[in-house]
Amino acid sequence: TAELSSDEVEDGSLLLVNIKAPPEYKEDMITVEFEDTTIPAFAVPEKGEGQFQAIVGVPHSYRPGPATITVKFGYAGLTRMAQLGFT
Repeated sequence: TAELSSDEVEDGSLLLVNIKAPPEYKEDMITVEFEDTTIPAFAVPEKGEGQFQAIVGVPHSYRPGPATITVKFGYAGLTRMAQLGFT
């Protein structure tokens, strides 16, 4: 599962993606995609087993309106995805 730190984001700000993955998933198996950019997730062991985060930068010139961030779990051919929206 995954969730965003906010549902409403201003351009030029940062967005934190909180990710809960099964224990068998490791850092190199989780990425976040936004606007053709792939961002690696990092483990957050102090939040518990299987907890990861990624930091997404929203460009200053980003167009207003709905947008989607995709969280990918796994390797090519064995990928699961979760899509998260914000405005």
